[in-house]
Amino acid sequence: MFWNRRYAIKSYIASTIWIAPAAALVLEQITFRGFYLLNLDLGWLPGFTFDKAGTAASMDYVIAFTMTCIIFTFGSLLVAIQFAGGQLTPRIIATTLLRDSTIRRIVALFTYTLLLAVAVKTRIDSVPHFLVSLVGILGLFSVVAALFLIDYAARLLRPVAIVWSVGEEGRKVIESVYPTPAAGPEARKPARERLGPLARTILHRGTSAIVIAVNLEAMAAAARKADCIDEFVPRVGDFVAAEEPLFHLRGNVDGVHEQRLRAQVAFGPERTIEQDSTFAFRVIVDIAIKALSKAINDPTTAVLAIDQLQRLLRAVGRR
Repeated sequence: MFWNRRYAIKSYIASTIWIAPAAALVLEQITFRGFYLLNLDLGWLPGFTFDKAGTAASMDYVIAFTMTCIIFTFGSLLVAIQFAGGQLTPRIIATTLLRDSTIRRIVALFTYTLLLAVAVKTRIDSVPHFLVSLVGILGLFSVVAALFLIDYAARLLRPVAIVWSVGEEGRKVIESVYPTPAAGPEARKPARERLGPLARTILHRGTSAIVIAVNLEAMAAAARKADCIDEFVPRVGDFVAAEEPLFHLRGNVDGVHEQRLRAQVAFGPERTIEQDSTFAFRVIVDIAIKALSKAINDPTTAVLAIDQLQRLLRAVGRR
């Protein structure tokens, strides 16, 4: 599998929330079948000893509570998406909300507890005592996690939290794209090196899309192997139409494999923040412009956005 396909799969997994419940389902099956089918029992855990009636009642409670928590979590997420799209900017949905690891972990906990409680309830006469106690402990953890999620969701929806999160992601991208700090105020950008005459141009094939990431290490390795210079024409975040130039090759280009070189560029329908050093600026500016619109009229959010722009510009100016 080429690098661009692997990157697309990785980016999709990072921006979807259903992966966490799916992983919890697999983990629950491993846990239950490992203890039930292999007849493993570590005994009752201290403070969680139940008779048959108590086991049935506790499982019913855990099932009802975790189901309610899952509904609340996804309902809150829908509200957050509507708020972000209407009050801030739709681009915040994929860059921040759907990539939040805390929400994913809590959803995975609810799903794991729910499925394990259902499995214990259906085999209440023969299930190992350890699993009954484990579900009881997980039920208590779910209560704490639900209370924490209410507070966390309220804080996450605040404009200051969202703008700060975008600014922090932008700072990390800037540091990765421009890893070398400037030598000082006297530092100047070096003059562009003369690359020599153009030998070949590699065009973009397929559907028009936006460049979301490039594999610079593989590009450099291919150029060194072929003893040539490959110049990547667009920038990360640029829209590239079909048949537009993707690479300019100079030098010995006979050993360059065009398909492998194209495979080092990942395309997508919209910009992402992983390698796009200017996308954070775009998102924060969108938030500020919408905050200053007559429909929103929220100058405080605009001031918060300006603060983050200053932070990012200082980071860029020092590199």
